[in-house]
Amino acid sequence: MSIGKGVIKVLLGLACITLASCIDRGLIYTYRIHNNADTTISVHVKEGSTIDTTFITPGEQKVVHTHGYLVGKNARYTHHDVSRDMKYMFVIKRGDTSKRNYLDNNSWSFDANTGTYSATVTATEF
Repeated sequence: MSIGKGVIKVLLGLACITLASCIDRGLIYTYRIHNNADTTISVHVKEGSTIDTTFITPGEQKVVHTHGYLVGKNARYTHHDVSRDMKYMFVIKRGDTSKRNYLDNNSWSFDANTGTYSATVTATEF
């Protein structure tokens, strides 16, 4: 008894759907800073042994850090301790370092739909 080509295609299609439904997916968390200060700021982020610096002009907002996680297929963005994603973050304006602790969750607002953490830098935090 032979199996027809149509049956083989259907079986392969079902196998692909089953495999795809079992595969984990990644979630990317994004950290965005809006500069509401009166001059350009530099944002310094350390994750692992890498330090990234981003310059943001007044009125501008930029992504200063992203961090990905491999998670289960039905995972959703959840607010978590930001210190999991970076070792430190500090902001400098005209040689002064912000007094704000950017590893404190209270420094950020979180959008659970997009996985985006947002913070606004103001002149008063220096």
